[in-house]
Amino acid sequence: MPIVSLKAVVPLLDELHDGFGPPFIQSISHTALALITALQAVRKNKDQCLQLTENIHAISYAIVDLYMHADPPGTLPPTTMSHVAKFAETIHKVHAFVEAQMDKGRVKHFFRQGEMNALLKGCQVGMQDALDYFKMKSAASFAHDIEDMQNQADRMHRELLELVATLSEATISDGGSSIYHKLNNSQASSKSFSMLPARPQIFLGRDVELAAIVRLLQQEHARIVILGAGGMGKTSLARAALHDPSLSERFQHHLFVSCESASTGIDIAGIVGEHLGLQPGKNLTKLVLRTLAARGSCLLILDNLETTWEPLETRAAVEDFLSLLTDIPHLALIVTMRGAERPSGVRWSRPFLQPLGPLSEEAARTMFFEIADEDHHPTEVNQLLQFADNMPLAIDLMAHLVAYEGCADVLARLETERTALLSGGRDRRSSLDASIALSLSSARVKSQPGATDLLSLLAILPDGLSDVELGHSALPIDDIFACRTVLLSTSLVYYDTKKRLRSLVPIREYMQRSHPTPRPIIRSLQKHFYTLLELHRTYKGSHQMANLVAAINSNYGNVHRIIQLGLTRQNPDLAEVITCTLILNAFSRLTSRGWDSLMDTAEDLIEADHGLRIQFLTEVFNSANSRRIEGAEALVSEVKSHLESLNDPLLASHMYNALGNYYEWFTNNSALGLQCFEQSLSLAKEAGDQNLQGSILINPALITWTAGEYEKGLALAREAYSLGKLCGNYYTQANALRVAAMSSQGLGNLKQSLVMVDTAREYLKFCGMANGALDTQLRLTEAEAYLQKSEYSEARRVHTEIGLGLSEEQEREDYAYVLMNLALIDVEIGTSTEDVVPRLEMALGILQSVGHFSGSHITNMILGDLRVREGDFAAAQKLFGACLAWGWTSHADVSSYCLERMADIGRWQPADFAWTSSSVFVYLAFAKKVKQKLAVYKAICFMGDVFLALDEPATAENLFSIALEAFTSMDVHRSRGDCMIRLGDLAWRRGDKLGAAALWGEAGPLFTLCQRMEDVAKIEKRLAGCEKDQIVGLDVL
Repeated sequence: MPIVSLKAVVPLLDELHDGFGPPFIQSISHTALALITALQAVRKNKDQCLQLTENIHAISYAIVDLYMHADPPGTLPPTTMSHVAKFAETIHKVHAFVEAQMDKGRVKHFFRQGEMNALLKGCQVGMQDALDYFKMKSAASFAHDIEDMQNQADRMHRELLELVATLSEATISDGGSSIYHKLNNSQASSKSFSMLPARPQIFLGRDVELAAIVRLLQQEHARIVILGAGGMGKTSLARAALHDPSLSERFQHHLFVSCESASTGIDIAGIVGEHLGLQPGKNLTKLVLRTLAARGSCLLILDNLETTWEPLETRAAVEDFLSLLTDIPHLALIVTMRGAERPSGVRWSRPFLQPLGPLSEEAARTMFFEIADEDHHPTEVNQLLQFADNMPLAIDLMAHLVAYEGCADVLARLETERTALLSGGRDRRSSLDASIALSLSSARVKSQPGATDLLSLLAILPDGLSDVELGHSALPIDDIFACRTVLLSTSLVYYDTKKRLRSLVPIREYMQRSHPTPRPIIRSLQKHFYTLLELHRTYKGSHQMANLVAAINSNYGNVHRIIQLGLTRQNPDLAEVITCTLILNAFSRLTSRGWDSLMDTAEDLIEADHGLRIQFLTEVFNSANSRRIEGAEALVSEVKSHLESLNDPLLASHMYNALGNYYEWFTNNSALGLQCFEQSLSLAKEAGDQNLQGSILINPALITWTAGEYEKGLALAREAYSLGKLCGNYYTQANALRVAAMSSQGLGNLKQSLVMVDTAREYLKFCGMANGALDTQLRLTEAEAYLQKSEYSEARRVHTEIGLGLSEEQEREDYAYVLMNLALIDVEIGTSTEDVVPRLEMALGILQSVGHFSGSHITNMILGDLRVREGDFAAAQKLFGACLAWGWTSHADVSSYCLERMADIGRWQPADFAWTSSSVFVYLAFAKKVKQKLAVYKAICFMGDVFLALDEPATAENLFSIALEAFTSMDVHRSRGDCMIRLGDLAWRRGDKLGAAALWGEAGPLFTLCQRMEDVAKIEKRLAGCEKDQIVGLDVL
């Protein structure tokens, strides 16, 4: 019964994921699919397994139903989404329990009876909680009859397909859904990087200025500033130039970037990078410049740049960025700014545009009539235009009022409210402010009392809000969508190209002066953002979170502003705001933005709260890669002092885990790092958090693997895997299997390593994390296994596939290591030096550019191998010696690589025999110390070469035979072939021609498999000579 019901629900979940891409759905679908297979193979406790899975279909139907009937469809509030996440966790645990009841799995299980009972109880409680919650929230039927279930599945399937088809034909306001992204891409010009704002529907009185801009843009190196007071139509003029038909073929690419949410020059670069399709980063300035320089001709418009340029503390950085942009010869730049001053550092195109002034009377009148129609008394219209001072924004607002109320009523209100409206004196700003005030006091706005509150909220949000966020944030504003409609109809707000509700800067500034946002509204939105961030923090990495990350990214400026407003000593909720600051910084760190400036403000506000201070310091040490830690040891002492005053093992565990990462990766102190991880693990056990325990264990497992302690690393990885399975955390299981696979490679279990990699990648599919960073690391582990097996073509295939999935610009470090690995393979298979060296140089340049200077040592070890092949033995010795000096105690893999090449005496000149033969014994001792099984037997094979050179063939033959047996069991083709050639040569010398031919004949296909065609040719030469009963020069190999 559960199998039938699961088969019915999986396609429905897949369609929901494909149509809307909500978090956790793909994870639920993949796990349900795995359960179908697992249930059929269960041999123990079958009834318990069936009971655990009998309601999965009903809960899944309820979730699909909620998404289908949400407003808008395909979205859920963060609070409901958190219950979906908990259900996903629960069915992961159910899968772990069911899999443990099978006779055997591909990965050995490590559950003790007590752990199994705890797992079963956790599954039962989780399933009941999900059933209770979704029964309450959804109107879907919880049928158990097979026919009813099938009918329900068919009906929901039809409804979902119809819904997706309908929404695919319309614009969805929330950029988080798959449909939205498809629409967004389809509407973008093929010559554009991002969505562009439409040409202004009403654009009058700026023909002279537009013509001047078009003329300048036809020239090379156009650099234009559009200046003027707020509300004069600077943005509209820039948009009109963007869409001018005479420029349609002038530029291959167009970018229109609003700078309202930027507070620094780096922020501006980040926003431009977003429009270019780059991933968020700490400082995208160089990457943005490289990307723009590499593309074709481009028109870049930076709108409302004054927001960032006006503060003196950020002005220099903004001007530096503008100057760098203007160094790109095929880039045309337009900047819009309030005021009459141009940024310095740029050779602006001449003649300069004069700051925009009011419209001519004719243009102002025409604009008014375009909005309010012409059936109004000319005298009344003249009075209103005189009041608006012919300012475009003021005319726009006034005309919308007249269209709804009529001239006479607006003039009557104007007469009544004139004194209050103009109490500050008469100038252009007062005219605009008065126009805004008049709009707010209109009957239409007053009919929805919450409209003013909504506008006051939008006034403090630089990123605006989507309709989804208006609905999900539970703002204390009655009939919020009716309020939105009123604000749109009065032109006080508008939708931008991403369908986010925004207000123009002059209106935002007026509202902040005259109508501060009520505190309950700010608190409500803060809670909404906090829930989103907490959801990301809880499930980051372990589930597919792209849409959630996109939602937070879309609101990053908003979250920053809301927190900024709350970081005051007078705020009764200050502790909660500081916690929100820490979570935002963690998100900023994980999305490569780096340290958020709000952390500095928060630090000054943390007083005697030990818990908050520990959380703050934890985030400080976690941020070490993006912000240098000054006085680290003093902070560590402070940590210990705070922890003595606390009895919170969970907080302490997170703190020591952060310290462990700091010592291991930023001070290269593995011993101290290991101590911190052990302390963190002990505290996590005390807190009873098994999920955290599994996550922590990955770190010491990696340290021990790096140091060459493969058996210990494998044991720790197995323990982490077991804890991940108990908690239903597929991500931890996959990560643990990665370390286990790497340790298994060191121990010579290459086949087992590949099985572990396959299983880990399957687990990542279960949690929707396929093709992510951990998946890339697993593929690298897979490639290393093929490399050790000397299946070079497979290793090359995997590395090439990894490289194709990486961005050379943004994932530069990973891309560099792919290049290095490809170069390493090329050296092994005999690719020419001319082809290998440029790839190595490119990789080294990338690594040095990102500050990863250890890459030079890895480059040198590959170059050393290349120099041996070329016969430059002195250079090779020097390179290998430098690499060993660097990696002897900390990088077992680098040391092993160098020693193997140094000990292969057949590749060196006779004059180096003493040096290479001593290297053989060093290699053997090192391999035995770190327990690298493959390296041990390679060293034994090289010892055979030494004894053969010393004319002790019997000893050599015994050593070759021992090595051959080991290489055969490990399925290492090239080393097997090397041993067979040596044994064949010895057989020939003692007259066993048939035995020699048999060994050589078996070795040939092994070298073909390795793509060692030079060795294949030597084998063929031997076999040909064998037929003639004459072989010369057996020592050539």
